[in-house]
Amino acid sequence: MITADIKSLFEKIVDDAFSETETYILMSQAKNMIEDERPWEFLKKEDTSQTASTGDVYTTMKSLPSDFRYDRRLFLAQGSAFHEYFPISFEERRAFKDEARRYYVDFTNSQFALTGRIGQSGAIHLFYIRTTTDFTTANTSAEPVWPARFHPSIAYKMAEIYQSGIDADEIAFRMSVEQRRQLNEFMRAMRWWDDQLKPRAMNHQTTYFDAIPYVSVGNMDPTVR
Repeated sequence: MITADIKSLFEKIVDDAFSETETYILMSQAKNMIEDERPWEFLKKEDTSQTASTGDVYTTMKSLPSDFRYDRRLFLAQGSAFHEYFPISFEERRAFKDEARRYYVDFTNSQFALTGRIGQSGAIHLFYIRTTTDFTTANTSAEPVWPARFHPSIAYKMAEIYQSGIDADEIAFRMSVEQRRQLNEFMRAMRWWDDQLKPRAMNHQTTYFDAIPYVSVGNMDPTVR
């Protein structure tokens, strides 16, 4: 479905019409709330624009991609070797500044850095969950990046938000419960589909790292996951 179709479905569900600007703001809000729910497989992306150079230290910052939401995994390619680096929290960066194969993210400044001292330059492979472009009136033919069969869930999420908060009279509030029920059916199917993909991405194993968007491994042995 293109966004113009999602707008029409939403207006049919709530039996009302609104300005395009208001509708597309609400549409983007609904999309973002669903995308924030979990690290969906269809939002995974790889960035290889950054390089680790010889002599880099823990304060040698690298820029995050412009559509970065949160990190998943990071690898450093050095010659024929492909080393995985493991996440630590921003607060731990000094404690681990001399430790190899760790990295941290500075979310405030949209940067990240590898700890230790880089002895050989190489390409950084950052796998992350991306943000998607918000919808606007300038492009009503845009299409969500999700599988098309799940696009109606955005309209039902919009209706739930609208009827339970923005226009929350007694009747609208009762209807918001029904919109939530319809939304849950779409979300159940969407989660099931995503759950089938996750083990495939982890050699048919599910790990703790797939249950949460970000984790600091602290003093965990990097050879144990």
